[in-house]
Amino acid sequence: MTPADQAGVLAVDVGAGTTDIFMRVVADAAASRLGQRIVVDNRPGGGGATGPGTMAVTAKPDGYTIAQMPVPVFRMGLMQDTAWSKDDFTYIIHMTGYVFNFIIRSDRPYKTWDEFVAYAKKNPDTITYGSSGVGGSPHLGMEQLADKVGIKLKHIPYKGCLLYTSPSPRDRTRSRMPSSA
Repeated sequence: MTPADQAGVLAVDVGAGTTDIFMRVVADAAASRLGQRIVVDNRPGGGGATGPGTMAVTAKPDGYTIAQMPVPVFRMGLMQDTAWSKDDFTYIIHMTGYVFNFIIRSDRPYKTWDEFVAYAKKNPDTITYGSSGVGGSPHLGMEQLADKVGIKLKHIPYKGCLLYTSPSPRDRTRSRMPSSA
């Protein structure tokens, strides 16, 4: 790279989200080694597919733009038409993995998974949960769990990590968002 060149990383979370923080650490380490500034550009949404999808459609294939690539990128083509295909990407390295959690507010009438399921069965379609977006692993994982135990929940998608993207702290602390995946 020459000093006139600028490299970029398209991250799939909002600023200060978990993925953003991780990608900034990686970009800083790479920048130090390359002697080159690397810009992290957050492109949340689409269950994590917006950043890589943007790269596939708009970036020059010169290696100066890379993207963090979550699994939903590959799922999206099966769920809807996309402007990209899996063949538009070249795998470089596996850097992270996530453990997903299911959390509830402490003022809910259920404290365990079994109590949650029993409540949801008695009150179908009344419990909402938030995730990082339609088609993302937290969304599909929650839907799979709900299907397995026979409950119906209402999904509220956000653009990125729910902790950082909820339109209002009230979503996380009041009745609108009693649970998140």
